[in-house]
Amino acid sequence: MNYLPDISAFSNTINIRNAFMLVIATITVSTIGYMVIEGYTLLEAFYMTVITISTVGYTEVRTLTDAGRLFSAIMILINIGVVAYTVSAFMDYTVNGKFFKKFNLLRMKEKIQKLRDHIIICGYSKVAEETMQNFASMNQPMVLIERDADKIEEYVKHHPKGLFIEADASADEVLEYAQIHKAKALITAISDDSENIFITLSARQLCPTLNIVARTADAKTEQKLIKAGADHILMPEIIAGFYMAQLVNKPGAVEFFTHITNKLDADVLIEEIEYKEVKPDFHDKSLREIDLQNQTGANIIAILTEDGEYIVNPAEDTVFHHDSKLIALGTEHQIKELRRYCGC
Repeated sequence: MNYLPDISAFSNTINIRNAFMLVIATITVSTIGYMVIEGYTLLEAFYMTVITISTVGYTEVRTLTDAGRLFSAIMILINIGVVAYTVSAFMDYTVNGKFFKKFNLLRMKEKIQKLRDHIIICGYSKVAEETMQNFASMNQPMVLIERDADKIEEYVKHHPKGLFIEADASADEVLEYAQIHKAKALITAISDDSENIFITLSARQLCPTLNIVARTADAKTEQKLIKAGADHILMPEIIAGFYMAQLVNKPGAVEFFTHITNKLDADVLIEEIEYKEVKPDFHDKSLREIDLQNQTGANIIAILTEDGEYIVNPAEDTVFHHDSKLIALGTEHQIKELRRYCGC
């Protein structure tokens, strides 16, 4: 199997090539025939061939012999079939969209090769579609890898300008073609856990620092995905069950969280700022010294430490250490001010 999108079913040009070869063969046979039968020079024979197969009716170079006339008649009849086949192949290539599909795939190939800080999404599913809708709202570059042609067709319906590779996402050459070394993250959302493991393993071997998010339907697979190299693992069924239970017990809190995370036009946002993003003046300083809330209005609701621990509602004397992350809550304006103030 070839893994690159420009050799997918859309780019099948066999009929066009056959038609071109038939035209060349007809011209060659006719030219040689006139040279042998009538004793024409190469130029004379080629001229006779052109006016014969094009049926334009120009004056003959010399008076044809009976054998020459018979040969010309045969070539005209053959040419009728060649022209009919050529026109049919060309119409099929253009009218049925193969030409434009091939052109679009070539343009897509160029765009994929230019990707930087993008998201690679492996497998098209309902989960993947929801994920891509969110990325699209944030103008986040992304490319889909999916080997099922029907799913690719469904994806194109929802994302007419979306980038995709019709291939096996676990193949190293496919991930490299998707510019994995320049990617921001990879999400594998295939329903088959074994495929998610293979994809995660391949991606981690190719790019040790890549952020990998994997989906699984079975809690038993979680440890395997971690060993394969996944940074984050999501189980949709468990998340859905948790939300349902919390909606019964704490509906207000859950609805608020849903509002600020799912609503694209929400007036309250959650932002994450990494240590390496802020200006050096704020490195290893306490929240009191940085004075984010007074300067921007945004609230620091948590700090994710380098050990992966969360400090919720951190005290003002909490120090912003190396490899830590600030989790902030605020309006869109406050978040913009926060990023500006931090030098992001």
